[in-house]
Amino acid sequence: MNTSKNTINDSNEQETTASLLSEDKNEYKNKESNEIKLVKHPFFITDKEDVLLFRNEDFLEYHFDGTIFSKTIDAQEIESNLVYLECTSDENGFLVILDTFSKIYEFKEPVDFYFPQPLESQAFYKNFHQILLDDNLHNFVKHSDTLNDYLKTKNFPDFFMEKYINIKPWDMDEKGGQDVSFVRIKAFIIKTHEDTPKEHPENIKDNFIKNIGQKQYDDIQDFIKKYFLENILTVKEIEEIYKNATDLNFTLYALKYAIIEHYYIFADGPWRKCWIKFGYDPKTCWDNYIFQKITFINHSMSFQIKDNKELLKEIEKKREWYILKTFEPKNGFLSNACLKLIDYFISNKQETFLKKSKEDEEFEIFD
Repeated sequence: MNTSKNTINDSNEQETTASLLSEDKNEYKNKESNEIKLVKHPFFITDKEDVLLFRNEDFLEYHFDGTIFSKTIDAQEIESNLVYLECTSDENGFLVILDTFSKIYEFKEPVDFYFPQPLESQAFYKNFHQILLDDNLHNFVKHSDTLNDYLKTKNFPDFFMEKYINIKPWDMDEKGGQDVSFVRIKAFIIKTHEDTPKEHPENIKDNFIKNIGQKQYDDIQDFIKKYFLENILTVKEIEEIYKNATDLNFTLYALKYAIIEHYYIFADGPWRKCWIKFGYDPKTCWDNYIFQKITFINHSMSFQIKDNKELLKEIEKKREWYILKTFEPKNGFLSNACLKLIDYFISNKQETFLKKSKEDEEFEIFD
């Protein structure tokens, strides 16, 4: 509900633009017919000075910055069963309805982005990025119904780009903007049959220091040396180590990016999606069976052996029966008898497994 009537200056387009916002909806005055149009703004704009809305022929156009090179998206006029009221209060404090609206302009199309970013859009992208990184899911619940309704009829567009893009770096001293020449290096990924890598083929250290800073790099390296003692880790364990630490001056995102200097990833096999220290080959030691990932499609379950203490205890009782001494590509160090034991546990003690087997299946490579 619009609680204040905006004054539109027809002779000055920039003033008109700046007066459009009233919380998440605003009025747009048609200069030819004086007809008032309601516009629902995209994203999380709260300051009317940030509104860059322009009339173009018979539609409204939203700009991300004030330059002629700005990315734009168009608003479509939507009619629904909702009624929007334009209200004010009279001199006695009583509510007065000035007008009603059944149509509103909304921005329905997804938007892509141009790089390098103009300086005017730096604040916008930074704020939008932080919102997306918010780990509080409650902040997104209120938008889920709208998103689901949209995806029933449409889908996010495919996006293709060249592997390498030549971008002229920003001059930090003269322009004061972010250096968009930051090339994020991906984690090194191998398949089970490939040779064990000794180190990452690219220079992670120099890239990290250049874009995030020497002090952050030194602090994170000290943290890794102190807490990351295992040769095999999962993403969940990395996050738990970070969460349980105190007085940290770096983000989890920075830690995940720095750790690719020390760990590589298996793309398949018994340790798929696990992080392995460079130079270490888990196939050489049967003790690593506890880190193997077991997936039972029929039970819709995936877990690591070590996550279920009861199962691990049972295997250790007859290790020579359940564990192989040499690695096999398909089942690692687990014998057929061990797989039957696991299937028995799942079938007869499923509740025990469900407590520990809900694992995030997202393949994170921190790019």
